[in-house]
Amino acid sequence: MIKSMNNFGFIRVAAAVCGVKVADVDFSVLGISTLVNRAYQDGVSLISFPELAITGATCGDLFEQSLLITEAEKATERLINQSRGKDITIVVGVPVQFRGRLYNCAVVIKDGEVKGIVPKVYPTSSQSRWFSSGSDLIHGPEMIYAGFDCIISPNLIFELGDASIAIQTGDDMMNPIPQCAYHTLAGAQIIATLAAGYETAGSAQRRDTILACQSLQTAGALVYASSDGDSSQDLVFTGHVSIWDNGIPAPHRENSCIADIDIEKSGTLRRKSDSFRNISPDGTPSASYDLLYN
Repeated sequence: MIKSMNNFGFIRVAAAVCGVKVADVDFSVLGISTLVNRAYQDGVSLISFPELAITGATCGDLFEQSLLITEAEKATERLINQSRGKDITIVVGVPVQFRGRLYNCAVVIKDGEVKGIVPKVYPTSSQSRWFSSGSDLIHGPEMIYAGFDCIISPNLIFELGDASIAIQTGDDMMNPIPQCAYHTLAGAQIIATLAAGYETAGSAQRRDTILACQSLQTAGALVYASSDGDSSQDLVFTGHVSIWDNGIPAPHRENSCIADIDIEKSGTLRRKSDSFRNISPDGTPSASYDLLYN
């Protein structure tokens, strides 16, 4: 295995996608596990997969079936067990039921444990048919998922060596004030961005512009993974992956992208920037956003 880049002030991250068979959780976990093992051998510390990668994003009314939600949790548990003994953090999209509601979530896994669950805040109009907004859970209640006690909240920051990591999902990055803005003000340096966006004319250019701008404005990195071949409808999913570090894209190969993020540079840029020590547009001191986070 390649020596960890953490020893040199960098963190190696990856975005990856695998083929999808809608609602076939066993197929998804097999593909995800293969990519995790490959990334681990490449010295990757963080790997992020697409939104709803375990089930596929186009299950439609199958999301209302308790069998699918239960099988997705069991599949995630298998992925958790397979992560034991590996020094790699996995971020994967999965539907999670909590207190009688269904949430479109990212589950964060490391070394055989669930480190936290991050629900999507802004479900699309079509997703609202099945999923509730994660804003219900901003104060971070505890739950048991796949046999582990963990916190479920959109406002979670995870420590990975010297790096701080947060998550945004799908349309959470498309709003006038995206989730990454709040995460960054609370100290996150790397934003894992899970998506299930289908392609339309001009969408690729629009997506890349947004990712470039957000990584530049936050003086950090965005790790982006979107669904591939995930459709039982007349939609096209291309499985785009990319990593953006301070506005600069990393080279990528088919179905995956790996980059070494300079964490020390991110910290230096933020210390030099007035934006990270002044006030937000509503007059709130930037540092006070820490109080919203677990």
